[in-house]
Amino acid sequence: MNPVRNQLAAPTASSALPRPGGADIEIRRATPADRPLVDEFINATYEDLAPFKMGRRFDWQFLENPVRQSGLCPYWIAIDKARGLVAGAIAVQEGNLLSRGHRHRAGWVVDVMVRPEYRGQGLGHRIHERVANEFETMVTLTMAPATRRIIEKHGCVTLGSVIQLDRPLHVTRGTASRYLRHRTKNRPRLNSFTRAALRFPIVPAICCGLCNAWSAAARLLHRTPRSQIQVTEAPELNASDCDFLVRLGQDRQNLFERSPEFMQWRFCKSPDLQYEMFRATRGAQTAGMVVLRVFHAGEMPVGTIVDILSLTADREILDALVHHAIRHFTGRVELVDAAASAPDVVAALRRACFAKTRTMKPTLVSTDPRLVQEVSQDAGKWFFSKADHDWDQVHIVPL
Repeated sequence: MNPVRNQLAAPTASSALPRPGGADIEIRRATPADRPLVDEFINATYEDLAPFKMGRRFDWQFLENPVRQSGLCPYWIAIDKARGLVAGAIAVQEGNLLSRGHRHRAGWVVDVMVRPEYRGQGLGHRIHERVANEFETMVTLTMAPATRRIIEKHGCVTLGSVIQLDRPLHVTRGTASRYLRHRTKNRPRLNSFTRAALRFPIVPAICCGLCNAWSAAARLLHRTPRSQIQVTEAPELNASDCDFLVRLGQDRQNLFERSPEFMQWRFCKSPDLQYEMFRATRGAQTAGMVVLRVFHAGEMPVGTIVDILSLTADREILDALVHHAIRHFTGRVELVDAAASAPDVVAALRRACFAKTRTMKPTLVSTDPRLVQEVSQDAGKWFFSKADHDWDQVHIVPL
């Protein structure tokens, strides 16, 4: 992979873009006075997901983040001054990136959105250019094709694959139909074919039967690991947990930092999702952690392994954490979902009969040439999970 250095124009007070009708677009950071305009934009563009993008969620994600670097809101808006509305926006969820053990200020590119009537004019590229001029390092994990084109145009390093894996527990016909419609929604022809096929009851019945046969085989193949590892609930972090998180950052040197402050903010203070944290102990010391979430109302009946943390290649700990997650979810969800980039974590999930369902290709854009070089050399050595980016959020799936 060849790193492409970010080469952008110097930041200006505002950026202008003509819109049909002669109006100008001003691109800048949002201020508290812009909040009504931002709320209207979110309502207009996110529809059913709007309640999970504004209000307390907005405050928590962008204003209450413990690694926030300044008093400025990390939310850039493009305002059509003639119409008095937000035409597009890009936000940055701030974080600390560890590369070879060195901490860098960085952020996740999230909520890239342009109103339909303003698309096709390069507005997304212009907003991203402004953000990149003001924010040194940006990483994106999950993204729409249009967002990837924006990021690639401005220069990026493509990181190693992040694998999404699933394991069915007990799938019903309704869930099988719902899943197939959802997974094909962005492919019109395939979606039309899928919807036509699902009119025949035999189709969801076959899909459901295959999933449950897989589940039965997994129960036979995936036996309870024999070890002295204890996995217990961790509603609050103790001193041993904090010590483990320090050792984690030293051991897995290429990741977004899992500090105690991050863990408390990300999993204990989230306004719309309920997480459960568990610690794995070897002797009296914390040797691993796993964060789990049961589906929110309106989502698929899925349990998510949001974060699974261990020192590199600690197979005993990884197996104990994965086994605990499956046991915790059994009877509560129909499917278990996880994601990982680290080979040892992927291997632990595969040993538990998880199967790959999707592959992500994260990207990094930075104006720091040394970091770009390091990241390019270590592109396949990064640690990512569903705790990164804003991957784990409410995903409403119609019935």
